[in-house]
Amino acid sequence: MIYEPKVVKVETDFESDTTVDIDEITFDKECLTIAVKSNCWSIKVHFDAIYGFRVLNEGDLGEYWSVCNLKTGWCFEVIDGGWNAPCVRIVVTPK
Repeated sequence: MIYEPKVVKVETDFESDTTVDIDEITFDKECLTIAVKSNCWSIKVHFDAIYGFRVLNEGDLGEYWSVCNLKTGWCFEVIDGGWNAPCVRIVVTPK
């Protein structure tokens, strides 16, 4: 069965713009940290309950692009139809 992914924007205090990019990804036994930056701000997003994650190139994210783009936001949560769980958070920065 093929599921249509359901994605919602995660509200943050940081505005999205076309310069948003993932700067660094680090993973250790305690957490996954993703450094995200734009020309106006930079932050680190921490995930402390990790059982797995994937890093995909933009071509692999095509099924999410109708909702996930830098015009609508920079951080999105997959609430259904994700790759491994009913609730997976994903940071998307298509170029």
